[in-house]
Amino acid sequence: MNTMPCLWTDDTEQMGKGSTKVSTLDIFFLAKNGVSRLEHHRFSGLLRASRPVYRRTAYCPEVQMIHLGPGCMDGDRYEQQIYVGESAEADVAYQSFTRVMPGGAGSTHALNIHLKSHSTLRMGPNIIIPFAQSKYISHVDVHFGNGARAFIPEILLTRQNSLEETLDFIRFQSTFRVFRSGEVVMRDCIDVGLDSLTCGRGWSTRFVALGSVYLLGLPDGEEPRLQRLCREVTGPGLRAGVSAIDGVGIAMRVVGSTVQDVQRVIDKARYCFETFA
Repeated sequence: MNTMPCLWTDDTEQMGKGSTKVSTLDIFFLAKNGVSRLEHHRFSGLLRASRPVYRRTAYCPEVQMIHLGPGCMDGDRYEQQIYVGESAEADVAYQSFTRVMPGGAGSTHALNIHLKSHSTLRMGPNIIIPFAQSKYISHVDVHFGNGARAFIPEILLTRQNSLEETLDFIRFQSTFRVFRSGEVVMRDCIDVGLDSLTCGRGWSTRFVALGSVYLLGLPDGEEPRLQRLCREVTGPGLRAGVSAIDGVGIAMRVVGSTVQDVQRVIDKARYCFETFA
């Protein structure tokens, strides 16, 4: 396992009073002489990035995004940006679960991903656990260059014990958008909780984990392979389905009785992503 130095900037001291609820993290990957590296990152508040390691390949850095607090507190805002330069590639993961603490104001998360031409980004799942009476609003925007590829998963873990029992959190809203040349070419949204249109109704008592997987930049016609994967994993404790947008990619939804079941399907989907022609 190798590490490579990079420039880093701590902007925490530059945050004005009254802005301590905002935490930021910007990560920049660039390719030089066929080797991708973490060129620079800057942070403020509770967010950090680990030093890059080269575990899977000597040409691709792996970085973990770190949250220093016990969870997303009421009123917190998290702003993250990942920039992957032309022909660069990177693996980015979350160090731990995202625990959303109770509170009426809620916490918000904004992730902006910029993928330049022929770049590749592989992400680990953001596993989100909303506690009772919590609120979490998330926006992920992907700005997509020609020939770019990305694998971006997310898992929502709930605690619903019966069909009569409503979800105990105020709201969970996750919006995912893909931009090409400044125009939205793909949009997906999950909105559940007591203050949502579902009025707290869950989707099932058997499937407490809901996973979303976005495979972007795949060649058209690759949907059948993921459909076969969905049929293979479907069982008493697991369901999965896919939909494709030509020229953009594939969205995959997975529901499971445990987060581990959903994670295993995501791992299989990532293998498919790695081996697509």
